[in-house]
Amino acid sequence: MKFKDAITRNLSLKTEYGAGGRVAGGLFNRRVFKRQSYRLDGASQEDVIHEHEWKLGPVCVTHRSHNPNLFSGDPHEVGVSLFRLIGVYSNDKDLLVKAKTGLNVGVLRTALGLTPARALAAAVDLDAAARAGFRLNLTRLLDDIKRGDDELSRTEPEDADLDFS
Repeated sequence: MKFKDAITRNLSLKTEYGAGGRVAGGLFNRRVFKRQSYRLDGASQEDVIHEHEWKLGPVCVTHRSHNPNLFSGDPHEVGVSLFRLIGVYSNDKDLLVKAKTGLNVGVLRTALGLTPARALAAAVDLDAAARAGFRLNLTRLLDDIKRGDDELSRTEPEDADLDFS
C-alpha cells in the first residue's frame, strides 16, 4: 500500500469534552468524555470514553475504556504521556502514538476563588476538560506499508480497531 493511503487509513483526528472528579490536587482523575473521531477519508464516529488517570509529576498514566469499571476486563487502552501532550498507548494488539492538547479547569477551585473554602477544592474538585488532537496507529501503519498494493490492504481488517484515544 502506498504511504499516503496507509496514513489516510491509520491517522485520525479527535475532539473530546467531558467532566469528572479530581482527587488529591489532581493526583487521580476520573473523567467521562464525549468524543468525536474524524478520519482523513471523511468518515466520522461519535462515542463515550471513560478515563482514569494517575499523575506522577510530569508523567501521566492513563486507562481508557468504553466501560466505566476500571477492573472490568473489557477491551481497554493503557498509556503513558509526558506533560499530557504526547503519549504512547497500547491495547492488546496495537501500538498508538497520540498528541492532544486542550483546557482543564477545576470548577470548584475556580468558582471558590480566594475564599477559605478553596482548600476543600484542592482535596476534591470537579474537573472539566476539552481536548483536540490526533492518533496514529503505528502497528497497522507498518503492516499496511509492508503488505504492498494488493486488494486485501484496501479492505478493513476483520478485527475492528479498538479506538479509545
